[in-house]
Amino acid sequence: MSTMKWLESLGFFGRGRVFRRWLAELSAPPRIAWYPAAGEDLRDLLYLTAAYARRHPAQLEGGVSEPALPDLFLHTDYFPWSETTFLSRFHPGGILWEDGRTTVRVLECETLERRDLPDDPRIVHFPRHPNFPAPWHFAMVEVTSRILGTYVRPLIYATAENNIFYHRVVSEWDLQFSHILRVGYGGGFGGGWDRGDWLEGTLKPRGAEVFIADKGLLPAAALQGRDLTPYRCVAPQGWGPRAEVYWYRVG
Repeated sequence: MSTMKWLESLGFFGRGRVFRRWLAELSAPPRIAWYPAAGEDLRDLLYLTAAYARRHPAQLEGGVSEPALPDLFLHTDYFPWSETTFLSRFHPGGILWEDGRTTVRVLECETLERRDLPDDPRIVHFPRHPNFPAPWHFAMVEVTSRILGTYVRPLIYATAENNIFYHRVVSEWDLQFSHILRVGYGGGFGGGWDRGDWLEGTLKPRGAEVFIADKGLLPAAALQGRDLTPYRCVAPQGWGPRAEVYWYRVG
């Protein structure tokens, strides 16, 4: 199994023309940024861009260049959608985010077939919403930023508990990711008990080149032997709810 076979396996209600068109235009397997526990956060669509990189150059030494940007954004999360309108905005023209500086709008969207994955009560439990729908969406979203300009990005949003998604989808299909993010992981929304530390152990098996995490810059001694080199930082108010968010070069 492989990343491309997984993408090709994704079935849609109806004809699925938007996704199939995007897939047919690929000349190589896409570089994927996986953002588990993304919630309603879409700031990776801003920070993982050439425009942002130009404004905030990577601080890498020895002629090492920053890895190429992702071609596809994959968000996963699992919380009581009945308490938010976020998923209901996945339709053409739907506004996923707007704050006066940035607008994220859905241009085209398709709902994937229901792929409900079982949750593990040792990790997550929702007593008020034990069996709520878990749709997956593919969308072409337009980002309009006063600073970074206007551009379009493909986004898959899979409603799934992150550990189960990893074992039942990522591991079984041997998916490869260029970027893995751990930002604001473990907010819980009343049900999550996992803090996401396990994600660091997935970097090499998934072929990740970049790890983005909000635990703050680790001391140089702590980074020894971990093949992680920090090269960019965003202040807490810019992204992470608890601490600075750092980019790490893997390997």
